[in-house]
This record gives sequence, C-alpha cells and structure tokens, in this order.
Amino acid sequence: NTNTYAPVHYLKMMYDEALSINPQDVVGFSVGTRPDCIDAEKVALLESYCDRFDVDLEMGMESIYDETLNQINRGCSHGEFVEAVKLLENSKLDLCVHTIFGFPWETEAMMLGYIHEINRFPQIKFVKFHHLHIVEGSIMGAKYKKQPFKLFSLEEYTDLLCKLIPLLRPDIVIQRLFGISDWDLLIAPNWGLNKSSIQTYIDKEIERRGVVQGSAYFASSE
Repeated sequence: NTNTYAPVHYLKMMYDEALSINPQDVVGFSVGTRPDCIDAEKVALLESYCDRFDVDLEMGMESIYDETLNQINRGCSHGEFVEAVKLLENSKLDLCVHTIFGFPWETEAMMLGYIHEINRFPQIKFVKFHHLHIVEGSIMGAKYKKQPFKLFSLEEYTDLLCKLIPLLRPDIVIQRLFGISDWDLLIAPNWGLNKSSIQTYIDKEIERRGVVQGSAYFASSE
C-alpha cells in the first residue's frame, strides 16, 4: 500500500478530507509513495497544496542496486526511482528518501555508494536511514529462517553510520538514523534495547568520534 496508489480525483478527495479535520492546527503533511506510484499529475496535485501547507513526499530508494531490489521483491528498479526523483525537479515539494543498509550481499563500499547517489539530486531534502530488519511474512524472513545470514550488530551499524554521515551533503536533513519493528513481527536482529537506548548509543558514538555531516563531502568536492 502507498498514499498515491489511486486516481488523482480520489487522492484529492482523501487529502481534502484529512486536511479538513482541525485545519487551523495543520502546518503541513507528508505523503508516502513508491517510484512506480507517482507521476506528473500526482506531483501537480500535491503542489496545489503548497501555498497553504508544507508538503513533503516520502519515497523508498531502499537500495541503488537492482540485484538487491529483485531479491527483496521490491517490484521496481533503481532506474524507476531516478525517473521519479527527476519528476520533482524545480518542484515545490520536499523529497524524503528512505534507505536500507545491511543486505548481506552488499559490501560496505556498495552501501557508501548510496550516499553518493543521494547527493546527486538537489530535490532530496531529507533522508531516513534504516538497518535491515528481518520480519515475519517477508521474503527475507523466509530466507532467514531457512538459512540465517549475517546482520548488523548495533556496533557495526553505528560504525557504518559514522562513515556515511560525513559523506552526506550537508544541506540534507537526517530525519531518522535507524528503524524499529514491532517485537511480535521481528525475527532479527534483536539488539536487546529500546528505541531511546539505541538512539543514545548512536548519538554518543557520533559525538565521541567527532563525526560531522558533510566533512568528507566537501573534501571530495575540492
């Protein structure tokens, strides 16, 4: 399911209905989509609200590698993601991109490549980073149960974050550093900590290492 998988007239009806509830309290809204569920007409619809609200579009990039997207049954290619991003060139909408780190066949260098790809697009204003979760009812879940594979520990994932954050364009806002799954659905990894404890650990390690967003981006641009 996605928030743009419907005809434009129906989407407008739904958005208008949602925004009619306590409109005086609404500053903006965020709409989630997929690369294969957005087009110029839907972008125009969302832009029609920009004179009254701050409108963000959230879209999953997940990985930049088609082999990965095929293995997780994503249903669309990275090329389709790029085309969807290009729809937002000169758009009033702010784009937030979601990524997943930790697919077992991707190397660290491959994962750092996500950041170089994100940096290419000025349309991308926000990012949400996630580590790979294995959950019940998913293709990856079935594979993991059949033959468990290596997943990030909290320490390993934090180490990756400390390497990729300096590469990220400094004007991009990081809205999320990791994801959380429902305990009753999560198969692995189980870090044995609640959300606030994970956030505290990552924040302290970033501070301890002196990690600065964009420091390596500027160095690579010189």
